[in-house]
Amino acid sequence: MKPQAVFVETNWVVDILKPEHLQTPQAAQLLALAEAGEFELHLPAICLTEARETIPRRFTPRTDSNDLRKFVQ
Repeated sequence: MKPQAVFVETNWVVDILKPEHLQTPQAAQLLALAEAGEFELHLPAICLTEARETIPRRFTPRTDSNDLRKFVQ
């Protein structure tokens, strides 16, 4: 029997790639089930492009000096 297909969106990609302590258990569980062969995980290419832009913007640690520079500008 062929495994069912699950299509994911950018939000899932961001959730799985952000720092582990911020990930939701549901996203990690979905990945674990796909790795176990329960279903096929399908990921549109646009999701990777959007996640590549979103992750550094949202999850890169900020320093106080960067905040000060933004304020001064």
